[in-house]
Amino acid sequence: MPVGRLSYLFMEPMSFKEFLLAVGEEILVEFIEETEINSIVNENIHNKLMSYFIDYLTVGGMPAAVKEWTDTRSPVAVAEIHQNLVNTFIDDFNKYSGRVPTERLKKVMVAIPRMIGNKFIYTNVDRQENIKTTKQALELLISARICHRVCRSSARGLPLSAQQDEKKFKIIFMDTGLVSALMQIILKTPAEIHELIRINSGGISEQAAGQLLRTIYMKFIDPNLHYYIREARGSEAEIDYLIQAKTAIIPIEVKSGSAGSLKSLHQFMYERNFKKAVRINSEKPGLIDVDVKTSKGQNSKYSLLSIPFYLTEEIERLV
Repeated sequence: MPVGRLSYLFMEPMSFKEFLLAVGEEILVEFIEETEINSIVNENIHNKLMSYFIDYLTVGGMPAAVKEWTDTRSPVAVAEIHQNLVNTFIDDFNKYSGRVPTERLKKVMVAIPRMIGNKFIYTNVDRQENIKTTKQALELLISARICHRVCRSSARGLPLSAQQDEKKFKIIFMDTGLVSALMQIILKTPAEIHELIRINSGGISEQAAGQLLRTIYMKFIDPNLHYYIREARGSEAEIDYLIQAKTAIIPIEVKSGSAGSLKSLHQFMYERNFKKAVRINSEKPGLIDVDVKTSKGQNSKYSLLSIPFYLTEEIERLV
């Protein structure tokens, strides 16, 4: 390798703002970039952006799929692009057949969508298979950037990676559009997308949020997301994502709808004595002063920044 003569840039699928640019909505991108927490967001603009975000959940950020959408607005044509990409991945597995059986790679890849939002457990892929082989297959898929590991962090200091437990992790896929393809679902209407989110317990929303959070990193840094989980019986808690904003750790909760319990967040904020948290959902942006009792009766006080999905890429600026 010509050490010192190469520059590395880490490419992700198109972000939501890039998706808006592709469909000719430069003004909406300007609106997103200029929105502040105290901004009064017009109801029509909010609804329009959320409608586009539903489109983004379906189309995703793979350039060929986005181009097909801008040309035809056909969910079926987009689904064909997605399926062709998935089939290409599977055909490409043959080059690794000497290391991991091709069928094992395919089985792991197809299993990922149903486990998004939950701790990845090797035996949930196939209880009959050897865990070591399943682990090898997953590592190859991660190395190929077809999926990404979200490691547990205790979040007791910075950097988050120094606090991580590599044995406990979640997996998100490369692209939200390809998730539907792997689940063999063609989504034609917003109602069908909402039904998928309901059935999948918000996993699609968490996939989209994680995918967009990966785009906030500087282009020369390989994105590395974390989450928090406590599995003690009777005291379970989970925070969907953790990010670093300058010298602060920011916990993020993703809610597929406008409502949702924040019990885990209240307890986490009390235990870590953090002052800022973020909720990503479908509501207009706002800042809330939280002052509640945790499930254990402790007083939890912090500022909760509530933002709609379409502002995810602005999270560092808004925090």
